[in-house]
Amino acid sequence: MFDTMSGVPLVIVSDCPKASVPAALSDKVACVIPDICTGIDCCAELYFLGGRTINTQVLLDPCQSVMSLNLEKMQYNITLFDYEFGTTDHFSLQGALRLE
Repeated sequence: MFDTMSGVPLVIVSDCPKASVPAALSDKVACVIPDICTGIDCCAELYFLGGRTINTQVLLDPCQSVMSLNLEKMQYNITLFDYEFGTTDHFSLQGALRLE
């Protein structure tokens, strides 16, 4: 994905003043870290879906202790109160995608 005005490959953009921006991503991925610093929002062009662009998000709600995994309009919420950190989990987003 490229900036339509400059033709420059897109990378991670951070609106969060405390987030460090990692190295550039593939030219098929663009991400933004919002100013509230509690997630990341990415768009990726997927060749195996005919070049379709997919939006993904990982968002953390620290007040409710919930992490949300989003793919387009599908959402999976994980409650962090009793979550066992350090384990591998398997998630299914409405049967369309399985995450590990």
